[in-house]
Parts: sequence; structure tokens; C-alpha cells
Amino acid sequence: MNTEEEKKIKLFLAVNFKLILDSINEVLGKEVDFEIAGVSNNVLDLINGIESSDIDVLIIDHDLSNLDLKKIVEINKSKCNANIILLIDSNLNQTQLVEYVKLGIKGYYYKDNHLEQFLKSIRAISEGELWVERKLLPQIIDDSNKPVKEKEDLPLYDLTPAEFRILKHVLQGLSNQKIAEALSISDKTVKFHLYKIFKKLSVKTRSQLIIFGYKNGLVS
Repeated sequence: MNTEEEKKIKLFLAVNFKLILDSINEVLGKEVDFEIAGVSNNVLDLINGIESSDIDVLIIDHDLSNLDLKKIVEINKSKCNANIILLIDSNLNQTQLVEYVKLGIKGYYYKDNHLEQFLKSIRAISEGELWVERKLLPQIIDDSNKPVKEKEDLPLYDLTPAEFRILKHVLQGLSNQKIAEALSISDKTVKFHLYKIFKKLSVKTRSQLIIFGYKNGLVS
């Protein structure tokens, strides 16, 4: 019982229209690994929720009235530091999306996409993964126009074979659990190796590790 509770992903929902908010709340509440920490259909309650709740993933409607996304990101970083996923319409341009990710949004989800992908995006972002379209990654990486380093120049010499295998699986988008299953090791072992990888490659998050892979030609 305690083990199952520890694995729950705590969510906070901030959606403009109450009817849609209630519908999303009901759908996500049925997932056994999700826990709804709070809901809001206005910015004030959203800020109060960030300041008072223990949140893993913050789901924000881009159309939320009077939304100042930069301010929300700053408050979130200083309080609960949840991973933020933005609910967007398909007409939002790519330049805006790139700026949002650079600002600190960990991913976005189109409102007209399928539910299964929405659930998948939440679980991926909860583990620190970056949920964006691959075509945007070159724009997200500030110095993407710099020539790709030759492999012998990459700071990968210190990685053990086990660490390098885990690195490749992370760059393929696999979660810790999926990596553990693929390599027949425990989730705890995966986390230990990731800690060593982060330290050796001088990155602090899974998102930075993925960006590192793109910058160094490890992901096509």
C-alpha cells in the first residue's frame, strides 16, 4: 500500500473552463498512478496551489485568463519546482513554443490530440523528460548552429559500458522503468547510473541530458 502511494504522480490542473477542468480531473483521477493535488480555473488559485501544494506535474491551460506564464514559472521554481506541461491549441506558432520551453516549460500537449498521448506525456514529464516535437529541438538549443564535435572530442570517455548503455536508452526516450526492464536491472540501479552520468557529463536534469545528446550528435 505504501509502495503504491509513493509512486503516485501528484498533479495540479489549471484550466480556463470549469467544465473542461472537471472532465480532465475525472479522467486523470481514474489513473492509479496519478493523484490530483489541486485544481483551478483562475490564476490566483493557481498561484496559491503552487505555493501550498506538493506537486510533481503542473498542467496549465495556455488560454487561462490573465496568465503570465513567465511569472508562474518563476513562482513555481521558487516554491514546488514542479515539471510544467502546457495545454495548447494547434494554432500556437513554433516561435512561441520554443520560447516557452526555454522559459522552463518541460513540454506541451495539443488539446485536440488523443488521450493516450496526454497520459504518456504526463508520465514522461514527471520523470524530467522533455516532451516536445523533435523538429523544434535545434531551435531550443541556443548554439545548435555550432559544428558537431567529433566523437573523439566528446566527454564520454569516463562513462562505463553500463552507463553508456543507459545513456543511449535515455536518449531514445525510455523511462527509468523501461530502461530497467530492457537491461534486466533494478530501477534503483538505473537511478544510480543516471546520477553518475549526470555528474560526469555536467548536466543536472534529464532534459539537459537529452539536449546534450542532440548537441553532440548522439541523437539523429
